[in-house]
Amino acid sequence: MKALVCTLAAFAIASAAHAQAPAAPKTTTAQQPPTRVELSTWLKSEHERIKLNLTQSAAKMSDADYRFKPAGVAAEVRDFGMFIGHLATSNNLYCALADGKPIGSRPQIGRDEKSGNEAAANMSKDELVKALADALTYCDSVYARLTDANAMEMIALQAGNTTRQVTRVQYLIANLAHNNEHYGNIVTYLRAKGLVPPSTERASQPRR
Repeated sequence: MKALVCTLAAFAIASAAHAQAPAAPKTTTAQQPPTRVELSTWLKSEHERIKLNLTQSAAKMSDADYRFKPAGVAAEVRDFGMFIGHLATSNNLYCALADGKPIGSRPQIGRDEKSGNEAAANMSKDELVKALADALTYCDSVYARLTDANAMEMIALQAGNTTRQVTRVQYLIANLAHNNEHYGNIVTYLRAKGLVPPSTERASQPRR
């Protein structure tokens, strides 16, 4: 009995000592500050992404199918080649405006004076692919010079007798939105011809 009492007493003393001992400090991993993605950096990456989609789409479609458009659509709906020509024109326009240059300072694929139709309807695949590549290369230089500071600079837009002040970044965001809008059209045309859109093709490839 005396041995049991001594054992219980020793246990109680040890427990009390343990309870009073300071807790070991917890090891914590230092929290990393959040990664900052600047507006200009994001816009440049988005330009690179849509540029790749457009140029690869233009290359994918065969020469003959540049005149393709879905059956049953209205006569004024663009064929595939017209979309490529339209995108060449729009990229030249938006990027020139963001560059502080006047409308018409960069090549434009307009309308045929005799037929009134888009001139792209009479252009070959090679001609249209080159026109698009040239426009996107010019845009490369405009996006490359973009910073968060100069993105908010005001640029004068002369339209008739009216002058508007627009930030540089508005033109470049509008350009990205327009490119993505028509990439959606292009995707349906590629699918209709049994071709996998470039963005889907890349996404399905195994990551290394």
